[in-house]
Amino acid sequence: MKQKPTIKNILEKEVIDFIIEYYGNDYQRTCFFRKGQRIIKQGEYGDDCFIIKNGELKILVKDYNSGIEKDVGVRSERTIVGEIAFLYKNTPRTASVEVVSDEATLIRLNKDDLFEIVRGKEGIKDTILLYFEQLAKKRIIETKQVTTGKVNIESKFLTVLVSDIHNFSILSNHLWEEQINSFLFDFLEHTEEISDKHDGIFEDQGDGFKIIFQNKHHIENALDCSIDINKFFREIRSDWIMENSNFTNIGLGTGICTDFMSIRKRVGTKRSFGRILSPTINIAAAMSKYKNKSDDTDILVDSTTFSFIDGRKYDISPPLQVVLEKLAKIYTLYKLEPKKIEKSNIKIFISYANEDRSFSKRIYDDLSTFGFSPWLDCEKILPGQDWKKTIKKAIKESTFFLALLSSNSVSKNGYVQKELKIAFELLENQPNNSIFIIPARLDECHINEELIHNIHWVDLYESYEIGFNKIIEAIKSMNS
Repeated sequence: MKQKPTIKNILEKEVIDFIIEYYGNDYQRTCFFRKGQRIIKQGEYGDDCFIIKNGELKILVKDYNSGIEKDVGVRSERTIVGEIAFLYKNTPRTASVEVVSDEATLIRLNKDDLFEIVRGKEGIKDTILLYFEQLAKKRIIETKQVTTGKVNIESKFLTVLVSDIHNFSILSNHLWEEQINSFLFDFLEHTEEISDKHDGIFEDQGDGFKIIFQNKHHIENALDCSIDINKFFREIRSDWIMENSNFTNIGLGTGICTDFMSIRKRVGTKRSFGRILSPTINIAAAMSKYKNKSDDTDILVDSTTFSFIDGRKYDISPPLQVVLEKLAKIYTLYKLEPKKIEKSNIKIFISYANEDRSFSKRIYDDLSTFGFSPWLDCEKILPGQDWKKTIKKAIKESTFFLALLSSNSVSKNGYVQKELKIAFELLENQPNNSIFIIPARLDECHINEELIHNIHWVDLYESYEIGFNKIIEAIKSMNS
């Protein structure tokens, strides 16, 4: 039986080859060096890394107390140097790199190059990012840069959202302080609830706020959170305009940045999140203040976040080349809006074990975003209804039956099996080759053939995005 490739094997064997294949013949990114030349100097600032196409380099780390430079390792072809400063902006090089072979050919790579490679390639995007993150952590350990006294420096690939209410100071000239505080309290209180819903870490800042997203789906959560906050802001602003027309003068600017960020955490503490040591927050804050006009309620995202956006969920404006105030640097930004989708009459019944409720809610929300009409018991059954009859009726009226299967549902008799039995009875009355039941595995559970007969399933645990897209394809194949 052929062994399934592990993530470790993919990281070691494919990432470098993938990058070299993409940029290997690009003369603008190819650099040639001779023996004794220093490519990188410790302490200097830089944001490029180098892929060694051929040749050999040595890594030198200088002890600033003694002034002694030590040889800590050798890098040969198909490895990377300079990845720490590449990942962490405004970070000095932690080591020097010198050519030890007669010649060396390197490929220079910056972050824009990296995200050009991964854009639209769902299968390898997360793999490359994980590879760089793990590699950087390994190098930091090698150069003993992890712990300083009682503070640990740790890195995570995060998304930060910063929002600022435009022209809020105008209200102070026309409203009582109690009115201003009442509006701000209502807005920020509900915004924090929206942040919690999307697994964000909320911090209010005067008439604005900052939200950090750090879990597996941090980019998707940040985008969805920003849409919900903008929608609520427009609603609450409309309500207050009825009381005072001066509220027409305010808008909400939101900036979203994604990057590897350094986090400072105290040794021995239980805090899950410490101070972020990254200019990414400053960039997001500057984005939130950009186009500061009275009627602007916009969401702007940086190029890194843009490379992860699902174009079927959001409408994206053409890129804007912008010089952000106080940062004095040109940035490529994109304006984000939810895609306007007409609701379809395609009804999708979602069957799940109670232990998998949170996952069922996620796929319910995503199917709704795509314009379908999913049916989930915890969302649709009303107080006082006979839930058994209501569920049976919903299955019979559904266009598709989505069975979420996991170790929680296949290992015991329960409602998933009962609902599947009803679905298979309905399937017998449908034309051959029609798709009605769509089984989806949430983990590596063993599925008995008697449970789903000969129906092919989709896996959602290895890559939710890829698995979800296959479900969408199956649905569309029957309605095209």
